[in-house]
Amino acid sequence: MHGAYLGLNNQYKIMNKSNRIDLSRLNTQWRILLLSALLLNTTACSTKEEVIAPTPDPTILELKLKAGKLLNPDIEGRASPLVVRIYQFEAIDKFNTSDFFAIYDNDVALLGQDIIFRKELELQPDTNRNLSLESKPEARYLAIFAAFRNLDTAQWKASMKIVPNQTNKVTINFDQYTVTLKTKNAD
Repeated sequence: MHGAYLGLNNQYKIMNKSNRIDLSRLNTQWRILLLSALLLNTTACSTKEEVIAPTPDPTILELKLKAGKLLNPDIEGRASPLVVRIYQFEAIDKFNTSDFFAIYDNDVALLGQDIIFRKELELQPDTNRNLSLESKPEARYLAIFAAFRNLDTAQWKASMKIVPNQTNKVTINFDQYTVTLKTKNAD
């Protein structure tokens, strides 16, 4: 029995300080290896698809400007060209409460913070003009300003709320001293 015990000792080396395994280093290496394997396993087996939020439809303004035969008559009753401004606003209050000359002379200074879009054009009597505009997301209102000769009887401004994320079809009629908006929203 004593020999068997000695033989057992011969099979195994006795560990001393010089040939001992550093378990703290081994544990760190095993930990890194195990963590790497787990990370690879979870990412490799992942079937998670990236979810992309749908892009909202653009807001389009299809404008049909119709100038009547008797547009903006002069003193002798002859039709005359008309200066028109098309605006898109974030807020409409200042436009609605401002007088004609304040807007005509100083629209950018007066309404600047609220103006998202501004276009000025001249309409000839008895003509039609089509404009297609892509509205910016912050634009909430479409407004029309018309510089009629006779301000005393003129309806020189009109506005409407823009319906977002769809096509807004708007007919803008200019006749004598009035501007009116008629909408037909497309689906």
